[in-house]
Amino acid sequence: MHIYWASVFILPKRIIQELEERMRKFLWSQGNNIKGKAKVNWKSVCMPKTEGGLGIRRVVDMNNALMATHIWSLLSNRESLWVKWVHSYHIQDRSFWEIPVKSNISWSWRKLLSLRPLIRDYVWTKVGDGTKTFVWFDKWDNICPISMFITPRRISNAGFRMNTKLAEVYIHGEWRWPIAWINQFAVLNSLRDMELASNRHDELVWRSRLGVESEFNTALVWDDIRQSQNEVSWANLVWFP
Repeated sequence: MHIYWASVFILPKRIIQELEERMRKFLWSQGNNIKGKAKVNWKSVCMPKTEGGLGIRRVVDMNNALMATHIWSLLSNRESLWVKWVHSYHIQDRSFWEIPVKSNISWSWRKLLSLRPLIRDYVWTKVGDGTKTFVWFDKWDNICPISMFITPRRISNAGFRMNTKLAEVYIHGEWRWPIAWINQFAVLNSLRDMELASNRHDELVWRSRLGVESEFNTALVWDDIRQSQNEVSWANLVWFP
């Protein structure tokens, strides 16, 4: 039941605490209200079996992983009435990553935006023709996002828009960077060998903590955003069928 609601909206912290309290009681004292029964830290219990835990997934990690699905729908522009509504009223041809968190926005939208730092490093764009990639905010190269070291004021003074696409900056195999940028931001020189492919569109991919690109799914997200530790040598011995 909690997995269903965790896929609909971000659960309040109080609800998560109560859910995990019930789970702990069930594990250690068969659901009875007996204190002092827990022998292992709950974070350790929630590690995968290969890492010494019982394979129980923490509610907050599953909640975040499931909510990341909604963010992925927005970024990939999935065919959905909700996606169209959010793009029309909240995003409005801007990058999802640059939208400010204002005081007058709804609670659910604010919570969704608060998940951005959690998944930011894993959401990459596999560049094709460059027409859908936000050059300043998307991660399409190891040095990205470029907005981390080039401020909006510099971007505007150079004559670019904040929603400029990659194809507008890289034309006929040459970058339209200002000469001052090349001298000041030497890291831009690493992009010289890049090529756009006019025969295919840009593709959104999930790049794991190990650098492996995969199609998006909740299990991948959970495994990357959860707290992890080294695998234990005795896992197969204990959990052998």
